[in-house]
Amino acid sequence: MESFGNQTRIVTIDDRANAAPFVSAAKAIGDAVADAESRAFDGFLALVPGVVAAPVVQVTRVHQGTNAIAFLIQSPEALDWRRIDLKVQRLDLKTTKFVDAGIKVLRKADGAGLMIVSAGSTPSGSLFPQADYRLVFTYRRDNRAVDKDSDVLSEAGNTSPEVVTLNSPWGMDKTPVKFVQLKELLVPA
Repeated sequence: MESFGNQTRIVTIDDRANAAPFVSAAKAIGDAVADAESRAFDGFLALVPGVVAAPVVQVTRVHQGTNAIAFLIQSPEALDWRRIDLKVQRLDLKTTKFVDAGIKVLRKADGAGLMIVSAGSTPSGSLFPQADYRLVFTYRRDNRAVDKDSDVLSEAGNTSPEVVTLNSPWGMDKTPVKFVQLKELLVPA
């Protein structure tokens, strides 16, 4: 997760695409991954243009028309769904406090991707209101509370959960280019 470049891509699926059957297969992050969920992930992914495997963690906000309907997370390394919790928080415009956004997920069977949809999804699909979003992944090294036979992992004796936060602001990345950076891009004629 640390390879995330702090940029969110935005792609738009065709207005006529029907994502609703795929969204309806979404599950809670704590549920076991089922074949129907993985097939729905693959079906939804097929609607998203320009998706290629990335050598780093990549976040893509998926739109249909002007509506944000999902977040696609791609990872070059498999994510162990049995040990991962995910919380999505939203910072509405003109507010200063993040609030939890109810979500469901479609996970790729091999662990290399997931599609996050709104838990309040309607029969016609998912909708994320315009806001800044924070994706908080928790990796449980000690997973015995979920699976009593699970191995306990540690890093230098530390068995506490790892927490990684990916920020996905609504607006485009507006980081100003410093003059030194611009000068390096110029090539003498």
